[in-house]
Amino acid sequence: MAKTRLKEKATVRCGFVTPILQTLLRQATPPLFDLILYDPPFINVRDENLKSATDAEMSLAGQLLYPGHARLVLRCEKKATPPQPNGLKLERHWVDGPHAFYFFSSDKSRQLT
Repeated sequence: MAKTRLKEKATVRCGFVTPILQTLLRQATPPLFDLILYDPPFINVRDENLKSATDAEMSLAGQLLYPGHARLVLRCEKKATPPQPNGLKLERHWVDGPHAFYFFSSDKSRQLT
């Protein structure tokens, strides 16, 4: 945290992603994010048994995106089949060497209060 100079501006949560996302979504007013970077172990996107868990995690994360302009960016191997998480729409993707980057937006409008 010290290198980023974000100590006063950021919260770091250590743990498994799904329980952290579920905790955030249970808050009376869940936080919304402009950008979520999702970089799971490559096996999660490649292995069919783990791929569904990755899709579910990304769907949860997508519920925390600002509607309209926010993005969830996934980095994975370019040979992996792209995920299809519920509630997210693939906006674009590009390949850089052995990696692929997928840019998703929320396909649902969420009322901001």
